Formats: sequence, C-alpha cells, structure tokens
Amino acid sequence: MKKTLDANQLKLIAIFAMTVDHIAWLLFPGYAKGALPVVMHIIGRLTCPIMCYFIAEGYYHTRNINKYTFRLFLFAVISHFAYSFASNDFVDARSFIPFYFGGILNQTSVMWPLAWGLVMLRVASCKRRFWWFSSVWSASRATGAASQACACWPSARTEAI
Repeated sequence: MKKTLDANQLKLIAIFAMTVDHIAWLLFPGYAKGALPVVMHIIGRLTCPIMCYFIAEGYYHTRNINKYTFRLFLFAVISHFAYSFASNDFVDARSFIPFYFGGILNQTSVMWPLAWGLVMLRVASCKRRFWWFSSVWSASRATGAASQACACWPSARTEAI
C-alpha cells in the first residue's frame, strides 16, 4: 500500500515550514547571508505553494464560492491590522493606512495575495464574453460585500480544475 500525504499532514508541514522561517527572521534579522538563515528561509518558502494549493482546493470544493471569497477578504482585512501592529513598520494609528509608513513590500499579511489568487481563479473560469468587466466589478465589491457581480462564477467553478 502506497502512503500519501493527506490535507492535515500538508497543513502541519506548512505550519512547521512557516515556523522555521519566522524563527530565522527572529534570530537573524534583516537579510542575513549565512548558510543557516538562508536554509531556514528556503524551508519556510515551502509554505506558499501549500497555501496556494489549499486555496485552489477550497475553490473547487466549496459549497458557496461567494461566501468563501468574502471570508478570505474579511480575514485579510482583519489580519492587516494585526500584521501592521506587530510589524516594524508600526509608528502610530496612521500605520494602519496602507502605504502611509514603511516599505511598499512590507505592508500586509499573506492573506491579500491568497484572496486575490482566488479572485483570479474565478476570473479564469468565467465563460462570459465581457469577463474582465464583471471580474473587476466583483473584485471591487469583494471587500465590502460577498461579490456576486459575475453570475457565471458559481456554475463555472465546477468545470474548472
């Protein structure tokens, strides 16, 4: 019998890899060039493809794609404040305004790219002629509502992947 990894084992690998990466940032601040911090960061980079895989799995297996999209964007907004407060870019209350302080690449957590990746999966599976307009409209509403602009997305997602 061939053993394979299940979803929980993949999640544990991602948690371990991310923890190793965060320990590297804690022990070796900045961009250290030593062998150990580089190896620790390489191990941490395993987390991204695993997270992207689970976003795609969630897209394929969810019962309600609009609720799934809304929850990802809601969590991205919530985690933005926690991330800004915990990061080195926090100065005062204005630090929560995107791009007000700090570097452009250190503005928020990984939840934003994952949520927008889900939007791009939805755009890629939309069969409408003017898919670009409905996807831009839906993406603009995603942070405030459960993005229901493109009516073909819930049915198209079953045909994708």
